[in-house]
Amino acid sequence: MNLWNVSTVIAPNLFMHKGLPNKIPEGKEKQLAEGAADIVQMMIHYQDLLWTVPSFLVTQVRKLNESSSRKHQFYDKRIKNLLRKIHADKEKTEKNHGEVS
Repeated sequence: MNLWNVSTVIAPNLFMHKGLPNKIPEGKEKQLAEGAADIVQMMIHYQDLLWTVPSFLVTQVRKLNESSSRKHQFYDKRIKNLLRKIHADKEKTEKNHGEVS
């Protein structure tokens, strides 16, 4: 199969929907199918350009990810410190209750 045949088979699945009226003139239907096949053919031909993420976007996402992980580390430390204090306070109260009894 060549590229045109593949795009002719794939195009209706991507661009034609069941809601299209059945009363489309025959010449217009063929024109729509050829146009959709042309688009799919271009998408296949230029797939490297279409599906490449620009480096500035990768850098931006990486920075966002690093900053969010730093925030989580900060919150984790705060939670650990809070839990240590609560645990230490519990031990103190238990010791005090043990000494009083």
